[in-house]
Amino acid sequence: MKNSKGFTLIELLVVIAIIALLLAIVLPALRAAKNRGKDVICLNNLKQIGTAVFVYAQAYNDFVPRGAGNANDEHWQELFMPYIGGVEVNNTKFWDVEIYNCPAYPVQEQIVDYTLNAFKSRNDPYTPTSGGAASEVVGFSKLSQAKSPGSYVYMADYDDTTINKLDFKDGITDKKVFIIKATDTLVTQRDVMRWIDVWTSTHLSYYPYNPTYNTNLNCWRVSRTRHRQTGNNNLYLDGHSGWLYYKENTPEKWNVPGW
Repeated sequence: MKNSKGFTLIELLVVIAIIALLLAIVLPALRAAKNRGKDVICLNNLKQIGTAVFVYAQAYNDFVPRGAGNANDEHWQELFMPYIGGVEVNNTKFWDVEIYNCPAYPVQEQIVDYTLNAFKSRNDPYTPTSGGAASEVVGFSKLSQAKSPGSYVYMADYDDTTINKLDFKDGITDKKVFIIKATDTLVTQRDVMRWIDVWTSTHLSYYPYNPTYNTNLNCWRVSRTRHRQTGNNNLYLDGHSGWLYYKENTPEKWNVPGW
């Protein structure tokens, strides 16, 4: 009877090396596919929110929410909840609405993953100057008064505290971003949420890093790198959603003619 011969050490090392090589080839592709899946889910989330925006406008004489004035005001997350199909939850638990949460947002305890357009230029057409040359629109605007709605952003990915390669390359080592938690009281949530709307140039991802403006009130609010590492997803006023390279997310995309 012949004795069976096992693998030699060299053969085992060769097999391990081949497996390691295959993993090195496959894992980046799987990671990229997973990230792409998150991109698609986020775009779909924004598109569904866009549908809720139009239904809300139909119910309220064509008006849609902009910035919130104080902690007693309901925010867009609460106002749109009744118009999100199939959602039956208490209005104080908007974070339970799945489409309000971007799967790529890295801070798990954050319950606000998108930021809203409350931007109004002090000059028309917009003229950029140091400090933003814009003011916050508090209250509501009439959807039908927005001109060329397909060209202007209504909502976008909210920034996070993560420092990535692009940030580090630009000399950024700290970012001031509001984190709102489900465990916060409703008054606290509303009070903080009213500070995360976009209403000045320094809130936009195109704006060059400037330590002078790196505060909770003036730092970026639109993410530079949420999706595809160099841009973010946006909801436009005509209801479609799309990705923008971070340097293209300028005030001209937010200063809506007619608003």
